Amino acid sequence: MSVILSKCAECTHLYAEDKKLSCKAFPEGIPFEVFKDADEDKECNNGIKFERD
Repeated sequence: MSVILSKCAECTHLYAEDKKLSCKAFPEGIPFEVFKDADEDKECNNGIKFERD
């Protein structure tokens, strides 16, 4: 069995708030579609891109 983690798990912008994963790009919570299909070269939201922690 394999486990694949989202790039979000390694991003410097990630934080947990109110028991949900949030970040600078998605302060209200990271949408599942973004979390599961995160592309390191693509802008996440609001001009913010992935930055490895």
